[in-house]
Amino acid sequence: MRFIGDASAESGTADLPSRVTRDLLLVLGLTFAAFLLAAHLELHELFSRAVADLERWQVDELPATLTVLIAGLAWFAWRRWRESVAWMAARRRAESVASGLADENRALARRLMDLRESERAALARDLHDDFGPAVHLVRVEAAYLGNMGSLGSSGADAAAARIREAGEELNGLLRGMLADLRPVLLDEVGLAAALEDLCAAWAERSGIACRYRAGNLPEDLDRHLPADAAIALYRAVQEGLLNVMKHSGAREAAVHLAVTGGRPRTLALEMEDDGQGMGDETGKGRLGLLGMGERMAAIGAAMMLDSGPRGGVRIRIRLPLAERDG
Repeated sequence: MRFIGDASAESGTADLPSRVTRDLLLVLGLTFAAFLLAAHLELHELFSRAVADLERWQVDELPATLTVLIAGLAWFAWRRWRESVAWMAARRRAESVASGLADENRALARRLMDLRESERAALARDLHDDFGPAVHLVRVEAAYLGNMGSLGSSGADAAAARIREAGEELNGLLRGMLADLRPVLLDEVGLAAALEDLCAAWAERSGIACRYRAGNLPEDLDRHLPADAAIALYRAVQEGLLNVMKHSGAREAAVHLAVTGGRPRTLALEMEDDGQGMGDETGKGRLGLLGMGERMAAIGAAMMLDSGPRGGVRIRIRLPLAERDG
């Protein structure tokens, strides 16, 4: 990532040789001017006559003493300058190493998230292909028994009803697991519609109202998202809503998705609630929020966490969109 201050810092470093030359010429010029002024005014003779009565105090030796002091201070300043240069070089090396380590950590975090999403997708396929048909068969057989009418036994009729209820429950659990492992809507209809469905399903499951609002979104939004950004943003909203349900005591949550103008355009995703907030411990001790921040950094997004206007927690995510032709 390139910061605004980098350009000025680089230009300042590039101008350093010219500044050193200019300062050195200034010092030499002032020294020569002082020599000419002293020669014209005969300052040494004036000084000697002024301190003639103070000979017993050796005041006339002050010029030599001050010359040594000035030379010593110049040497001292030169030593400190050399140390400062060495310290700055060491700091730049340390910053370079730290930047490299941060890049490696982000790359590793992204690789880990990719592996996790691949495992989730594989598990979702296995559940859909193997477990799904078995659940569907139980539901079909239960419906068949129910459509046959009375089986001649109240116990058998009750058993058929229980099989049908169990089949419906298993089917609901399977659909929920598949949605958690790999949101099918994300691939079929895109990020905006998948988030709307997520909010609706979460509100029904948690009993907490969830307002979803999308504004100023291009029709081909997903084409402008960086690689793996859609699933990362979806997981961020999942994690945010989970925190609302577990920790906030909120009565309502809100999710807002929009695209801001400018070059490049930026995707703005915001989540907020009207719960109890997080006090002074904002973001600390909550591994879910830390993981969300790492996930956003891996896709090049910035995440900010603060108190919302209604007293709860507000999470703001900003992601630059890729400009694609056609």
